[in-house]
Amino acid sequence: MYFGLRLNKVTKKNLDWKFYLFLLGFLELVVGGGGRIFDFGGITLRMLLFGSTQLVLWYHIFSRQYRPGKELSQLFLAFASVTAFSALWGHFRGAELAAIIKDVKPLLYWSNLLFYGMVIRDTEHVTLIKKGIKWSTVLMAALYLMILLLWRTKIIDGWAFYQWVRPTEEFFYRGSLGFFFKGFVFLPIGIFFWQKEAGFRKYLFIFVIYLAMLLTFTRGLWLLIFMIHLMYTVLFNYKSAVSWLLVVLMITSVFSVSMYVGQLSHHDFEGLAIYQTPPPSVETMPELKPWQEKLGNSFSQGFKNRQSSVLDRIIQIGEVAEAVTPASFFIGNGFGIGVPSRPVHMEISYLEIFHKQGLLGLSIWAWFFISLWKRFYRRIGKNLRSIDYKDETFAFFISAAFMFAISLTNPFINSPMGLGMLGIALVCLQIPQREVEK
Repeated sequence: MYFGLRLNKVTKKNLDWKFYLFLLGFLELVVGGGGRIFDFGGITLRMLLFGSTQLVLWYHIFSRQYRPGKELSQLFLAFASVTAFSALWGHFRGAELAAIIKDVKPLLYWSNLLFYGMVIRDTEHVTLIKKGIKWSTVLMAALYLMILLLWRTKIIDGWAFYQWVRPTEEFFYRGSLGFFFKGFVFLPIGIFFWQKEAGFRKYLFIFVIYLAMLLTFTRGLWLLIFMIHLMYTVLFNYKSAVSWLLVVLMITSVFSVSMYVGQLSHHDFEGLAIYQTPPPSVETMPELKPWQEKLGNSFSQGFKNRQSSVLDRIIQIGEVAEAVTPASFFIGNGFGIGVPSRPVHMEISYLEIFHKQGLLGLSIWAWFFISLWKRFYRRIGKNLRSIDYKDETFAFFISAAFMFAISLTNPFINSPMGLGMLGIALVCLQIPQREVEK
């Protein structure tokens, strides 16, 4: 049994212990957020699973039991080479070794791309991956809604809960309204995969996920899935009244939640300021311009900590712009060299990549996206008009595209969550094509 669904005999025959290891790591990736939820004295479950997959992978490579495909090998070698160059460049420019290691550490997850190519071999494997995404996102959404209900009914004390989860650094609070868990970035991806299911129950599960996503009060998530659905409707499904009705319902839902929030008594928790550390550069930078203050207030929803987060991004952009040189524009400043407000990681993935690796680093990610697009394009028969959001081809590609898009404001593609989802999508998009070629 997997996720409440029985496996047939054919599927069981195609599973081996390596795929079970992959499945465990994949589920931890989805529900584990940034990886610090399951922490055992500084060693996390994600570290243990990653180490295990790498031991298995390189044993099979060196024993010649597995030979990665050409495209996966090229992507891996290119990424590894650029990563090594940026680390050496940072060391040459005087970056501390500890800072370089902090930058390189999450990027090591990229080598799991080869592991995915080894264990994901047929449609049965892809089926289990889809089930894993669907059911884990439903469970996360249902658990979040239950916590919110207990919170609003005073059964759970919100401030006590905040203090309990704060050490994990996985939760971000929306004042006294709710919170965002890093793993929630997979909620929209869960919607993409539930869309392709038949039957009435999918609408119930989509509603649960969508409601939970709205009540995290993270407008970036809602805006992205709204834009995806709107673009699909306008470009490919403009004759469907149901599709246009969903556009209206999505707009109505976000305004309904805004009206509901307006009737609540919400504010930052007392004592929250203790845990809100302003960026070091705030005290030394000149006074913010009116448009910067206005932008920060517009996205703060009345919470000081959210305003600080918006202003933090604005400050980072200015600092990166000031640090640009002719050399850094092309190859970056090197790993281990941050900016005053963010000595290590930045809030915007592409900003950090450009600052530390320049156009060289951004070109690797562009190459990866092009590889995803080429596989997607081949799968749909080179006819964009044939795109069907109910098809798994669309679900995997749009999930990867979503990770690229959300990284415009958050650090995802250069973290294990983004790297894992992108690698799995790339491999899964190739499976049916490989079977056809056979």
